[in-house]
Amino acid sequence: FLRLNFRSLISPTGGTVLAEAALKLFKSLLLSGVMALGLASAAEARTYALLVGVANYDAPGIHDLLGPRNDVSMIWRALKQREAKPDDITVLTDGLPQDPDFPVAKGLPIRSNILNALDAIANEAQKGDTVMFYYSGHGTTQPVNPDVPQDEPEADGKDQVILPADSGSYDIISHTIKNAIVDNELADKFNAIRSKGAFVWAVVDACHSGTVTRGEDVTRSVDPAVLNVPEVTATTDQSRGGERDGAIKLKPGAGGIAGFYAVESYDEAIERPFTGYDPKMVGEGDKQRMGVFTYHLHRALTRDTASSFRDLAQEIVAEQNSDRTGGKVPPPVFDGDLDEPVPGSDAARVPNSVTSILADGKITIPAGILHG
Repeated sequence: FLRLNFRSLISPTGGTVLAEAALKLFKSLLLSGVMALGLASAAEARTYALLVGVANYDAPGIHDLLGPRNDVSMIWRALKQREAKPDDITVLTDGLPQDPDFPVAKGLPIRSNILNALDAIANEAQKGDTVMFYYSGHGTTQPVNPDVPQDEPEADGKDQVILPADSGSYDIISHTIKNAIVDNELADKFNAIRSKGAFVWAVVDACHSGTVTRGEDVTRSVDPAVLNVPEVTATTDQSRGGERDGAIKLKPGAGGIAGFYAVESYDEAIERPFTGYDPKMVGEGDKQRMGVFTYHLHRALTRDTASSFRDLAQEIVAEQNSDRTGGKVPPPVFDGDLDEPVPGSDAARVPNSVTSILADGKITIPAGILHG
């Protein structure tokens, strides 16, 4: 505790009048200083983002998508609206219009660019920052690589992977799909960021099972057989949707993490037309597609009524359950530290308050180690 005794400021000639004047002056300076300190703390925290939208694939067996370009554009706009700096947002995609209402892609959404961008953010991120990793594209599964140690072995014998634009067929020598990014690799990249004390928000609008198309709906998954992936027989029971408490293990001293997933790993993530949802979209008519999950995420972010990730998740679920834009879709899944503030929300903008006590001519401020 920092204690200041105003009785020492009393002048023999001025008496309590001087003391009261000094007290008022100090109170004014104190409040100004505390406010400035709080504003500086809030200003130092930054929101970084890596937005990956994979629409076109090199491999002929992987069908292209239309929605990812709109997905990353919408999330880019939402983050800017929530006070993220454009220079702190990295977009990896292709085919975006050269227009101020669209981001400028820093590169193609290939494996090396994605992993290098995460490394760059890990170098920049500091304690108190938030890092959003957003992926829109295809996913699939492959057998667990026997050559790679597993901190938490997959009970069903399968790794979930996301497929960058340069993904190819399964290689029986390296035991992996060419240029795929395995969930364990992403976890290592996230842990490097979290080790800096930054919070990671991972959003994946993809899935790892599905039937490619269903009417106007397109499933964001690739049948492993198309990529010559060996079959693995599942051995565990699976649960559907909702929150999986404790599914993400936090390491001591690391920043937190929250995961938003369009669907459970065995369900279908859908993209469909959202014609006219926003005047600035890629495509015309029914080619103006988005991921259904991203559509609801964007609406919730721009509504700006959710303070925490839990609030945001609840808004997404409530709206998705009442959605009439094209039929029901499987429920999303949310993991991790859901009670942390969403970047740009009122809860994130307001720094930790400092309480001072004025009594008997003394101001006491609890400004010990926990307050920095």
